[in-house]
Amino acid sequence: MSGLSPAQRLRRIVMWTANRKFTTGSMAIVFNDADEVLCVRERFRDRGAWGLPGGYLKHRETHESNMRRELLEELKIDVPPVTFVAYYVQEMVDHFDALYTVTLDRSMTPRAGIEIREVRWFAVDRLPPNLTANARRALQVMHATMGDSRLATISNA
Repeated sequence: MSGLSPAQRLRRIVMWTANRKFTTGSMAIVFNDADEVLCVRERFRDRGAWGLPGGYLKHRETHESNMRRELLEELKIDVPPVTFVAYYVQEMVDHFDALYTVTLDRSMTPRAGIEIREVRWFAVDRLPPNLTANARRALQVMHATMGDSRLATISNA
């Protein structure tokens, strides 16, 4: 806060203290050529539950570069162009996500990185029963935002 007057510094401190704090990150809905959804089991969170790849933003990182970095770290894939879907809030934990989608061709084989215990493709109508609520919500957001017919069964789950 160098270069600020004492009054400006005080105002910043008061504003920072008075405003709600949240974390932010990106999440991906990854499809393959067979319209299956890629799910992951993380090593450090939600043990046993399936979720979608993604993670927290680093300082000065854009949501899209964050998504690309997370897919490279978690799945060992350098993805083709990603498509922005929507922003949404995980209200229970004050977390704000940018949701993306990408389709991998047959030449791209995701492999579990150090943070991931298991990677598996699931048919949309046969998603695991222990899919996290957050992953299910992300799929619903994509269906509602993009009208993606592949996800029509999710909105009723």
